[in-house]
Amino acid sequence: MPIVGYKKKFKNIKSISDDNFIINFKLEYNDRGFLNICNVDDNYFDVGDFRILLDKVFDDFDENKLREYDNGVYILSICKYIVDMVPNLYSINYESKDMIDTYYKEEIINSYNNICKMEWMLMNNKLYKQIFKYTPYDEKESIDKEVMIEFIKDNDDVLIRDNKIAHMTVSAWITNKDKNKILMIYHNIYHSWAWIGGHADGDDDLLHVVKKEIEEETGLTNVKLLSDGIYGLNIVTVDNHIKRGKFVNSHLHFDIEFLFEADENDTVRIKEDENSGVKWVDIDKVCEYSTEEKMKPIYKRLIEKMKEC
Repeated sequence: MPIVGYKKKFKNIKSISDDNFIINFKLEYNDRGFLNICNVDDNYFDVGDFRILLDKVFDDFDENKLREYDNGVYILSICKYIVDMVPNLYSINYESKDMIDTYYKEEIINSYNNICKMEWMLMNNKLYKQIFKYTPYDEKESIDKEVMIEFIKDNDDVLIRDNKIAHMTVSAWITNKDKNKILMIYHNIYHSWAWIGGHADGDDDLLHVVKKEIEEETGLTNVKLLSDGIYGLNIVTVDNHIKRGKFVNSHLHFDIEFLFEADENDTVRIKEDENSGVKWVDIDKVCEYSTEEKMKPIYKRLIEKMKEC
């Protein structure tokens, strides 16, 4: 089955008046052996009729229509309008002075819908917005960020522990005034010295959550936020375990980190049901104190970032 292109320019939008949109569509032979264009409703057009239809599609598209379809990506918005208006469209070739691109119908629809959903999330989902705006430190953080925002888009229960795949968590990387020590707790479940943190448990104000965790796990209330928003993010694997007598399956922690400063002379205390030690550790010995091999690269990265500031 041949694919035929029909080249047309938009007349009503000045900024793309020199660009070509080539509409590609499939042809079918009718009972009499003539080549026809068939739309989704099995209504057949000959080539001449279809050109008239396409002329109307292009002539009706103007600045007002563009505003209706605008999702932040200029050419994609125009392509989505064409997809909606042209029966049996196969693909669109977009030709400008600088490039020639081919967009397939399903690509256009999926990309447009994804961007519209992203825009909605940025407007309505505080958690998504916080992570989306974060600039990753390295390739690992870039990949972890991408996984997080895609998962959040499709899972509205990520903030609570009912989700069996991933939980939203926060961690505090707390340094002293001289930036040569880190406050750590001895975690009862993981049997290791670790950072301070916990689950979001339904709260999308992650800074509020992490401050609450600091007070609960160490007793500190006078801490100073050093990072401008999120300081780091990591996807951390968690093996199955027993917590308060209940089995917890293996899952992921989508962890968001914040950098704080505290006075090492302030009184600290343990939280008996979660940790059995709180102490300041020399920054160069943090990884020696941790017995969790998966956490050591994360701690090293946080220390590197501190030294670069």
